[in-house]
Amino acid sequence: MSPDILFRIANLTAFIGWAALILGIVMKRAWLRVGMAGRAVPIVLSIFYTALVVVAWPVAEGGYSTLGPVARLFEDPGMLLAGWGLSGISCARGRLHTVRP
Repeated sequence: MSPDILFRIANLTAFIGWAALILGIVMKRAWLRVGMAGRAVPIVLSIFYTALVVVAWPVAEGGYSTLGPVARLFEDPGMLLAGWGLSGISCARGRLHTVRP
């Protein structure tokens, strides 16, 4: 599957998470807010992006030693998608630890 299709799937999944969060707040449904938006969607996306790193890393050039190798690493569409997603998951990580029903 191409990185563009995977990107669309990931964005749709993130949208579902945001919609579940908003609906859970508005409708006062903890299972939407906590179960879907707070746990299920982040876990699914984390597994998805981790799998992308595992698959794309061996074929990607570059690394994390300096900015130049990082730029080369993200020239690979698979690693770019994985990096984009994992950065979002990292930002949301704190939220996972503070979700209350």
